Amino acid sequence: MKTKKMLLALSLALSAALLLSACGGSGGNLGSFVQDVADAVDEEEDQIPWWYVIGEVVVDPDVPSGWCGDDITWRCEDGVLTLEGSGPMTDYPIPHSEIVNAEDYPAPWQRIADEITTVLVSEGITAVGKQAFQDLPCLTDVSLPSTLTEIGFNAFSDCVGLQEITIPEGVTEISYEAFDGCEQLREVTLPDSVTVIGSSAFYGCKQLQEITLPDTLTEIDGLAFYGCNQLRLTVPAGVTFMGYQSFSGERLTFLGDAPAPSNGEYDSIINPDDYHDRKLTIVYRGEGFEPYIEAYRNCPNIRWVKD
Repeated sequence: MKTKKMLLALSLALSAALLLSACGGSGGNLGSFVQDVADAVDEEEDQIPWWYVIGEVVVDPDVPSGWCGDDITWRCEDGVLTLEGSGPMTDYPIPHSEIVNAEDYPAPWQRIADEITTVLVSEGITAVGKQAFQDLPCLTDVSLPSTLTEIGFNAFSDCVGLQEITIPEGVTEISYEAFDGCEQLREVTLPDSVTVIGSSAFYGCKQLQEITLPDTLTEIDGLAFYGCNQLRLTVPAGVTFMGYQSFSGERLTFLGDAPAPSNGEYDSIINPDDYHDRKLTIVYRGEGFEPYIEAYRNCPNIRWVKD
């Protein structure tokens, strides 16, 4: 019986080695996998417990699950996608529509994207992978751990049902297109650790009306808040750079001196064509805004107010 169990464990481990390489796991902890499975078989009377994930399938076929990092497992049950483990998640380079080669893969839960309403990322996980949770149309709730330090690009892009998100202390950058296309996003809480809002980070967040930027922020990259047409944004005094068309909302308030424009072009921060049929008020306190005012002097719907 013991030999039979060890053969079963070896078979499972070999299957895991093949499937993990295809599903984003490195298989780095397979060295003890055979003995662990054998021990588990002993303890459970020939029943392999649910946490021994083989590729994307566990003992219970009704609970999709798998690996999404060297030491991170995932499972989805009743619409709740739960990630547990430690370290960074796997990066998922491209969406389904662009898969060309076998090594190109989306996040494994994309096949059940329409079922996911909640994402729970457990303590110990340090990075949300690139494009990890993009295009989950029914996602409404996200919980991120205090151990998180990085959110990869496109991590939550096109999650059209997401209405609020709290970024934990320790994350320093809101990456490229992290929340691009989150049309219902209304409330964003940023920690004091954030220093950079990446390009297109909140592009197209149509319902976003206010967001408090931390005093630690130094850079707002191109298109960061483009398409947030209801937004009233206050830029902290520490911001020294604003990128190309980084804003297109209703009111923009600068607490400090004028930030450097993209490529030295003072008419680049705001696209004047966006204000043919609506108005923008820009309030400023510091120095260095004269080149901006001059660059937009032919835009009557853009009003400058010295505070």
